[in-house]
This record gives sequence, structure tokens and C-alpha cells, in this order.
Amino acid sequence: MQKTIILDGKSYLLKKLSATDALECISLEKQFRKEFAPKDADPKLTEALCENAVLGYFCVFDDGKKAFSSPLEVLKTLSLDAIATIYEEYCAFSEEQSHTIEYSVNESYGKYTQKGEVAAVASV
Repeated sequence: MQKTIILDGKSYLLKKLSATDALECISLEKQFRKEFAPKDADPKLTEALCENAVLGYFCVFDDGKKAFSSPLEVLKTLSLDAIATIYEEYCAFSEEQSHTIEYSVNESYGKYTQKGEVAAVASV
């Protein structure tokens, strides 16, 4: 399942995460935040940026392959608005496709899909 999204004027495919991808996302996000997040940055903003960078790394595709080589490349390449768009489009896409598995995964992961967190990122 996929849909086309526009990020910073470029067209990409957004693909849904498998359950295995979701687990890998959680693990990578924790590692990524520990490795790259500034210690003195706002914790909620840092968490939201890292989580959404990992989401973008896992589910945004270009020409049939991952569009970004790492979550760090997502942060370096895309604007805050585009990173927020990944989250918003993924949630809308998931809601359109399923009302069961996606929600239980999202609720378990907590802030990974809380719209308020991403809205805060987009408004910075």
C-alpha cells in the first residue's frame, strides 16, 4: 500500500510500515536520538524530530527505493514542514487503510504518532 506525497516540491511514494518495520523504527529511533540529539535541546521537540526522521527514512520512497539513506539525511534534506507532512500523511494514509492494526501500533508507541508533537515541530 502506497500513496504519492509532495515534500518540499518533490514527489515521493509513501509506503505503509510492516509490523517488523515498526519494531525496527522504534529501535532505530531510540539509537538515533541517543546518538544525534543535542543534550540541551527541548526534549519533546527532539523526540518528535527524531521519531519523524526515522519514519521518513522507513516509509518514503523514490524510484522504488528508500528516498533517504538514513534518518539524519531526512533531517538534513527536508524542511520542518516536510517532516511534519510525512507524519500527517502517514497517519491519514493509515486511517484510510485500516482502523485496527495501525492504531494499536501507534498507541503502543505513544508520541510517535501524536499530532500535537509534530505540529509543534512544524511551527518551530
